[in-house]
Amino acid sequence: MSERGQTERWGGLSYADMEAIARREQSVRDAAVHLIEELAKEIAEVCYTDADYGDDGAWTVEILRNALREQFGSRPQGYRKKKISNTLRTQVFERDEYACRKCGVRKNLRADHIVPERGGGPATLENLQTLCASCNSSKGVKSNEEFGL
Repeated sequence: MSERGQTERWGGLSYADMEAIARREQSVRDAAVHLIEELAKEIAEVCYTDADYGDDGAWTVEILRNALREQFGSRPQGYRKKKISNTLRTQVFERDEYACRKCGVRKNLRADHIVPERGGGPATLENLQTLCASCNSSKGVKSNEEFGL
């Protein structure tokens, strides 16, 4: 297994490049979450005002639905993760010696994208790592650096 500081390039990207992409992606997510939280506060205020006037909120929901359709068109198609082939998953597990790269546990293993699929990270041996289910869940969308790997 390669050490992090090495300059070995995988798929044209170094670990540092992949982690920088993951950090930028996290920054964009954080900004989006902040905007959603602010919007939720405004929506709650409108809903409470409607409730004060005896409205059950259906009118508010309809206004929001129409505004979103006007802004974004019809309902966007959901994102679906691509399945990692059993062959590739086995190669990742073998390379990582069937142990979680974070805690060393050897059961309930998952193949985790270093650079997330949604961020353009490919499902390649170089961009996958072995994590146990618990560590994979805890990592979420954090970069390896933020997660302590």
